Amino acid sequence: MQGCGNCKSEQVKVIYAQWSVSVASGDTYWDYEVFCGECGMYTSRSFSEN
Repeated sequence: MQGCGNCKSEQVKVIYAQWSVSVASGDTYWDYEVFCGECGMYTSRSFSEN
């Protein structure tokens, strides 16, 4: 997981995280959202581990 998408700070708190696995391919998918303690912005991200 990465830091803030706005100011690039690593001072974030994860407020939501979810993962799932595709039955067809076996790939793992992640969705998460962080709140930045420095700039006060929220960042949502998704990625997959192939």
